[in-house]
Amino acid sequence: MDIQALLPVLQACLSHDQNHVKEAERVLKQHEQVPGQAVQLLRVAAEESVDAGVRHMAAINFKNFVKRSWEKPNSHESSQGPSTDYLIPDADKEVVRQNILEAMIRAPHAI
Repeated sequence: MDIQALLPVLQACLSHDQNHVKEAERVLKQHEQVPGQAVQLLRVAAEESVDAGVRHMAAINFKNFVKRSWEKPNSHESSQGPSTDYLIPDADKEVVRQNILEAMIRAPHAI
């Protein structure tokens, strides 16, 4: 999902309407298996021109997605929470590694 399509979905996650939130979460979950999703979430979280709430939502989704999909869980970890069969592609991991430090430095403390 490109950034322009991702922004309104992340904004919908902040809605007071639970129907909007559930639909946005469904869309995000559906797009997790699209290569580049982790990179796009990181880019939104780091983008200074984006609303702070949306950046925060992108950062949370990025963290949770990476936690579930960065590597295969060992048998102990797999019994401790949700995981996915999908793994983030190596090319995406490399882009994340190259950009995460700068994103963290540029991000406001709240994010």
